[in-house]
Amino acid sequence: MDGNDVEEELLVLTEREQYQLGFEAGQELLNLHKIQAPKHIESWYARKSLTSFSGWPNIR
Repeated sequence: MDGNDVEEELLVLTEREQYQLGFEAGQELLNLHKIQAPKHIESWYARKSLTSFSGWPNIR
């Protein structure tokens, strides 16, 4: 994606504008979490559980 780094862009915004931007980002994140994954996809927890690291020593 084209654009500028947010750390640089935040410096030119007022504190109120920064807060508003953060609030809007939070709203978008909330919307993303409402999207259901297709039924055939295993849950994130199941895919990333410690059992997936069974090749690592001392982790089970």
